[in-house]
Amino acid sequence: MNTPTSRLERWLQQTGLAAGLLLVFLTVGSALFWLRQYTQVPEPESWKQAATAIDKRWKKHDFVAVVPKWATSHEAVFSHFKLPYRYTRKVFEESWPLAERLWVVESYNRLNPSAASDVGWKQLGQEEFGDLTLYLYQLPDGNRTSWLATDHLEKAKVSLGNDNSPLLPPETRLVQSIACHWDGHIWQWKCPGPGWSRIQVEQKPLSGAIRKVIFAHPRSDKIIWIDFSPTTLKRELVVEMGLSRYATSQKNGAPVFVSVYAGNTLLDTLRCPNRNGWFRFVLPTTELAGKSQALRFGIRTEVDHRRHFYFDAFLR
Repeated sequence: MNTPTSRLERWLQQTGLAAGLLLVFLTVGSALFWLRQYTQVPEPESWKQAATAIDKRWKKHDFVAVVPKWATSHEAVFSHFKLPYRYTRKVFEESWPLAERLWVVESYNRLNPSAASDVGWKQLGQEEFGDLTLYLYQLPDGNRTSWLATDHLEKAKVSLGNDNSPLLPPETRLVQSIACHWDGHIWQWKCPGPGWSRIQVEQKPLSGAIRKVIFAHPRSDKIIWIDFSPTTLKRELVVEMGLSRYATSQKNGAPVFVSVYAGNTLLDTLRCPNRNGWFRFVLPTTELAGKSQALRFGIRTEVDHRRHFYFDAFLR
């Protein structure tokens, strides 16, 4: 007799069988995936050989990129040779302001070498070391910066504006400001107010790369002003910025605004949106090229809840 109870029992048996088959499929698939990943892991000797090859052909202003950004198991070999390096996901989309030539150590087939020509890079070499591939690229003329903001934060002047009204002219702001304090023990600018009101250089994983950046938690009641010492301008100032993933997950998160001055000239007011990403802005400075100017950054937001904001800037 085909009763509702018997139909339910058959449905449960069939569902249980399907679930069991699905579990077996997922288990086998996962095992095969991780087995394939394991077989692609470069041997320690391959890392040593690649680092040795770089060291032998090293030139001043070279830099090393490691792809993908999580392939960190043997980074000690680069430290041993004192080679400057960082991890990234998308080599050709990144800025490399410290480099004239870039070595790329690639594993897991995560690089598309043909994309180099799209950004004006010239490939100078390619070598295989086990499951590692080593590339060498010549970057475009003028790529290397003469000034990097993270190198000059300690000598800057950091202060707070009096309110969150439209930005004051620089000459007025310098009079009506609240000074922040440099703590050399922890290499950090501390500003009056909440404990999170600080500015410092950090190494931070942001948007697919390990980045050396300036952390500056914006405020809704004050404007953070970072005044760098005068430097000679070139053709453009590049400003890059982003928020932490945690910050962008906040429902009430607000964008961050950065007004950039060269001396008393406002170059632009930039907007960092409340979403994941590493945003690049290129500000032309050709009319000021060759002149010594103080670079000034005014940072603010309308809602300062969990605004973990990071930025960097360089001249070229």
